[in-house]
Amino acid sequence: MSERKGFVKNSKQETTENGTTLGVYLTFDTRSRNVCYYGGSRAQKLIGLLSLLSNIYCVLSLCCCGLFDYILSICRVPSGVLPRGRQEDTPRRPAARPDPHRGDGPNCRQVRHAPLMFRTPLRRPPPEQPSWTSGSRGDNSASHSLTSFSCSSPSNADSAYEGSKTLPVRGLDSDCIARATMTCSGGRISLPESGVSLTVPEGAIPRGQKEDVYIAVLRDDRHRPKLTDRQTQLSPVVLSGPAGIVFKKPVILNFHHCASLKHGQWNISVWSSDSPPEATPVWQKIVTLGEETINTPVFTQLDPSQVFLVSDQLTRFVLVGEAANPVLPLPRPVKLLRLAVFAPTPMINTQPLDYSIRVYTLEDTMAALEGVIQMEKKLGGCLVDKPKVLFFQDGGGNLCLSLEDIGLGWRSKPQAEYQEIPFQHVWNSTQTHLHCSFTLERTDRLSPNVTFRVIACQKGCQTHRQIFRVNAELRPDSSVSTLAPGSPIVGKCRTVTSTSGCGSSVTTCDQSPPFRFSKSLKKQLCQCLDPPNARSNDWRMLAQRLNVDRYINYFATKSSPTEHILDLWEARHREPTAITDLLNIFRVMGRSDAASLMEKELGPWI
Repeated sequence: MSERKGFVKNSKQETTENGTTLGVYLTFDTRSRNVCYYGGSRAQKLIGLLSLLSNIYCVLSLCCCGLFDYILSICRVPSGVLPRGRQEDTPRRPAARPDPHRGDGPNCRQVRHAPLMFRTPLRRPPPEQPSWTSGSRGDNSASHSLTSFSCSSPSNADSAYEGSKTLPVRGLDSDCIARATMTCSGGRISLPESGVSLTVPEGAIPRGQKEDVYIAVLRDDRHRPKLTDRQTQLSPVVLSGPAGIVFKKPVILNFHHCASLKHGQWNISVWSSDSPPEATPVWQKIVTLGEETINTPVFTQLDPSQVFLVSDQLTRFVLVGEAANPVLPLPRPVKLLRLAVFAPTPMINTQPLDYSIRVYTLEDTMAALEGVIQMEKKLGGCLVDKPKVLFFQDGGGNLCLSLEDIGLGWRSKPQAEYQEIPFQHVWNSTQTHLHCSFTLERTDRLSPNVTFRVIACQKGCQTHRQIFRVNAELRPDSSVSTLAPGSPIVGKCRTVTSTSGCGSSVTTCDQSPPFRFSKSLKKQLCQCLDPPNARSNDWRMLAQRLNVDRYINYFATKSSPTEHILDLWEARHREPTAITDLLNIFRVMGRSDAASLMEKELGPWI
């Protein structure tokens, strides 16, 4: 058969049973677009048609898959949108570490069906994480707080926060965030330098489930709540998260406050914000102390210098206060301020002509002071005297700061020896690092040191003031200045430690276990103290002895009041004598049965 012009021929040969070779010719007419068959039986022609259709289907499938891959590479479709078992096949950054959970590691098998097709990793179960928490005393596995966990394996602590999840808020310094992956055993994460911690009781996270939790101190001014003239911020803004975790029992968030509970009548409330961490927070009051109901979402335990928030949700919190009744002539509430004086660290072989002094007015919390120390560390400043506390009364005068007794060889710039910070700028501050500056000019290049005093007080209240005395020797052959004998702080920058496991040259590790009671011991104590009795020396007396009975109805609504009281006790009492003190409380209550359980479990020597 001769081939005709405009035809494309595809031929196959088959052999019959008797050895006869039959030819089947499939041609495609490019002009009429018809498929023509030449030779062979009808069955053979049908087989040829099916073969052609199969080839066309394969070509179209490859084209469609390649087009789909190309669209995905442009649109960056999230992996959660793809069907189960299919992952986006996009090139990764060269510096990224392989993640076996995503199928990137050398141990992950990849099934490739055809070029330009999807990569389908066979997922393996996640490897067991090192157990750094323990819910039971006497467990063979070591019990550590987050500090020891992050110090020993910082890469493990960071693995849950890769990419955009490394920090919940962009721009956060590593020293103001702590994080960890927790299981049903619970645990405790803390920022010791900032006085912030989060306790997740045992059983708060469902069994077989892991949750990545974090706490952070938000130092940026945009996170501070906008308050009225009467209100004042009493604590740092603390972020805990993530917000979507559902706990089986409440967790305890702890941070410091600066309200002087001994002076005046306070009206203190807890504010929270559910705004995304990156957004400017929209604050709302969730509870005012003394006005709680059984539907209040947060139980607040207010101690003299700390607050403990017992909550089922993780979010952003801050403590706000105001006078209980500003109309009546009651004693006005007092806010505690922390004053800190910083100066530049002398450089080697330099004789500065100016000496800048910065006086910070902060809330009396560890987090506020830590934030200034970290900021001054970047600026090259250092503490020149021990930070001191100043009482600042509501409705009083301005904050007065004066520079006095300047030593020989230096003088203050004209009209810069006395400054006042308006009352509202202190009481209703919108700045986290409120401060004022003084500048000394050198008059004698041979002066070996600089001496001065800074006096701070509230205007109209001279009975309580603070005095900072500085006598710093400026040695051109030394990188540090030396204060006079008897000064509380050597004139060198303080080495600040961090327990977040990120970017800190020096770390401190708290080796105390997160929980002192085993699960079985706590269960036995609950069985002893949960049932009410006529003597009332049950969980109600325990709450009274532990000073957590301000709103006792909160515990009464729980299935096991004793369990929640002991969870709060674990978070509040981290001192070494806490177990002995609790044992003595049981004895004073007349509950020798509970005391015997503790002695049997922990030993009579406690």
